[in-house]
Amino acid sequence: MTTVDGQALSTILQMAQEPILLVSEEYIILDVNNALTDKLRLKKNLLVGTSLTNFCSKEDLEQTSKSHLKQIILKTKKNKCICYALIIEPSTQGEKETIAPPRENTSYATPIQKNIKDYSNTNYQYLEAIISEIPVSVYWMNKDYIYLGCSNSMAKLLNLQSRHDIVGKTYADLYDKKSADFYRKSDKSVIENGISLSLEEPLYQADGTKLIYLSKKVPLHDSDGKIIGMLGISADITERKQMESDLKLAKEAAEAADRAKTEFIANMSHDLRTPISGVIGMAEILEDALDDNEHKTEAHMIHDSGEELLSMFNDILDDIKAGNINYEEVQEEAFDLYESINDLIKLELPTATAKKLGLHLEIDEAVPRNIISDRKKIQRILLNLLGNAIKFTQAGNITVQVKCVERNNDRIKVQFTVSDTGIGIPKEWHSKIFERFFRSTPSYKGIYKGYGLGLHIASSYVNLLGGQITLTSKEGEGSTFQFEIQCQIANPPDKKGEPPLLTINPNQPSTNSPLCLLIEDNVAALKVLEALATKAGFNYKSATSGEEALDLIKSLSFDLIITDIGLPGISGTEFCSLTRLWEKENNKTPQPIVGLTGHAREIAYDECIASGMNDVFTKPANLELIHSLIERFSLGDSSREQEKKETTPDLVLHDLPATEDELFQLEQYALLDDEQALINCGNNKVLLTELLTSIINKEVPEDLEKMKKAYAIHDFSMVEKLAHKIKSGAVYVGATRMKYACQYLERYWKSGQRDLFEKLYQQALFVIDESIHEIHHWIDNQ
Repeated sequence: MTTVDGQALSTILQMAQEPILLVSEEYIILDVNNALTDKLRLKKNLLVGTSLTNFCSKEDLEQTSKSHLKQIILKTKKNKCICYALIIEPSTQGEKETIAPPRENTSYATPIQKNIKDYSNTNYQYLEAIISEIPVSVYWMNKDYIYLGCSNSMAKLLNLQSRHDIVGKTYADLYDKKSADFYRKSDKSVIENGISLSLEEPLYQADGTKLIYLSKKVPLHDSDGKIIGMLGISADITERKQMESDLKLAKEAAEAADRAKTEFIANMSHDLRTPISGVIGMAEILEDALDDNEHKTEAHMIHDSGEELLSMFNDILDDIKAGNINYEEVQEEAFDLYESINDLIKLELPTATAKKLGLHLEIDEAVPRNIISDRKKIQRILLNLLGNAIKFTQAGNITVQVKCVERNNDRIKVQFTVSDTGIGIPKEWHSKIFERFFRSTPSYKGIYKGYGLGLHIASSYVNLLGGQITLTSKEGEGSTFQFEIQCQIANPPDKKGEPPLLTINPNQPSTNSPLCLLIEDNVAALKVLEALATKAGFNYKSATSGEEALDLIKSLSFDLIITDIGLPGISGTEFCSLTRLWEKENNKTPQPIVGLTGHAREIAYDECIASGMNDVFTKPANLELIHSLIERFSLGDSSREQEKKETTPDLVLHDLPATEDELFQLEQYALLDDEQALINCGNNKVLLTELLTSIINKEVPEDLEKMKKAYAIHDFSMVEKLAHKIKSGAVYVGATRMKYACQYLERYWKSGQRDLFEKLYQQALFVIDESIHEIHHWIDNQ
């Protein structure tokens, strides 16, 4: 064996990655590789020279062999590992002992060299067995690029009878020119530059197929450090590369599909939103231009219907974008059932009105407002049933009823009924009516348009939600579709609150109800106003800024406007002045405007009246105030002097206490006055819970963060404004201590005082934090 052979074998042994040990016939450990010491977490000198019997069982000892690597289990006090052992006999030929890696290995499995001083002279009688154990292609050559040896795997790959047949051969003897040129270039870099290379190499076979190998090539050195050749280890990765290629193609196809989807959504968004937006815009213009109340109402219906259609369309597009379109899965969420059904009524209202049909919605008071179910599927079911009812009814009424038929703790069975006075369905069709593409009249007759899918979809969705749809119908008298589904209650039902009852009749237009404009920048306060307006029988529009409100008063005529005084941007008084100016310039009848202030009424009264307001009240507003406003302004008395005489002055609430000490004596005020808060919310506990949740999770944290940033840059005017905003919400939800902490901070700065401002600011932060914890506790106990 040549020096190059020895160095090649030595290098192979050093590259072994499996735990391997070499033992004598007496089971004395002669050598171990680094992989073994790493596994057992023992230094080499603690293993070499000791008996193998200290680390393995008798059964494992009997497994060891002189001709093959054998798998045994080594154990220490703390660790154990599977390793490969080989018995080495002392050689009389002055050669080195070697061991090989396990045949089970599929990576760069290689043996390691034994360097025990006591066994410096060993033989190579094991070389044949060692090389045969290596499952990858191993080869070595001298610096003249002549092969001197290889593994059995390499010989098999090259169709050689024996691994020894490679000795003396060159690239030209073994490979096609294309492969040979590639190997020569990489091998030359290793031998001439003394560097190691890791690279992918091709192997072109006689049949034209191409294999890909991952190779590691290293230079071989003699005892003087001179390069005498090269060693290479190559593993076939053709299948892996094919998988990578397939994966890349699949990725590119997916990306192309995603781009196509994105482009489709963008086109759909433009192509559908544009005409819908046009309808909404023209409805607004038409409503503004019309003087006749009935026609204005119809234009307003078109506008609302367009808005609902656009909202549904946006939901569908959002689902497509997010990849959430799966008609076979139930996607539950918490939602407002009343609002969802009212949205459908608004969508179908113009069609029903055009046909002079009565459209009624009746929701049983036992049905909770907030439930957990698949909102979109319930809406789709009702939309299809409602659409069919309107389509097949020429005169009379359509009624949607929602009832609670069963309740068990937080579970409820809800019954939905859609009935009409239409043409009815013949009895012989009852069993077929829910089949896909079934039509009661052939499409070629053109009497009723459609594809026969609506009832099939409705029935499928009801089944998916665990229910069953039933039909009761008599030809010429009308039809009733009914289904029941199990839902979970999202919030405790409001026992005192009454569900909305919507009745649309062509002979009794809805414009008889007053239309109110509510202006409030605090979300919680606005929700309370909306709830109070609904309970008092108002129709309303909401705005969160004076600018938004100005746009509304130019397009709609309101019976009453209620505005917060401390709005961002245009204040409540500025909004009122601009409104009065616009009314005068356009010869419009002045609309009653009432202000709400978080300060004492007497402080804001003169400024509000001077701006053109009819009156101003101290927050919080309540149902009694709303009722009094309806009664008061329905009398038609617009004389401010008369109003002033008839109005009972509010109790004067001092914005600042008489002494500085009292500024910091807030313990007298409740962190949460839930009884007063319930009164403020019209005894609607569900609404109060929603408002409190919103305040502590969104409004207050956001405003508090802004306040801290403003304070850090000494923008104390902004601190004052944000304190006012937080106070507005606190008033309505009964957070009395937070209300006063913010009020004192705000008014102290506004009064021109500065000495205690920082202390009041820190007090406000502390009280807000206290209040949030108290509100959390209240919500958790509901």
